[in-house]
Amino acid sequence: MSHTRIEGAARWQVRCFTSVSTRDPAALATVTVTARAAAEAEAAFHRAIREAHAAGWSMRELGAHLGVSPATIHRFVHAGDG
Repeated sequence: MSHTRIEGAARWQVRCFTSVSTRDPAALATVTVTARAAAEAEAAFHRAIREAHAAGWSMRELGAHLGVSPATIHRFVHAGDG
């Protein structure tokens, strides 16, 4: 079975459907495509947060608008700084 590296929250979807792969390969392919799309959307979301912060929005303002803590926004803004 070939493995596709999938980042972010979408990883669990592929693990959940591992047993399906022997019964219905098309189902696993659908999940893999969907998980990849979810990972790409998540990356775009994080980029948008970094861009909004760079445009002057505070982490507190972004967090309040999105319903997450400023610490979560901080993680998104500084992801990849390391």
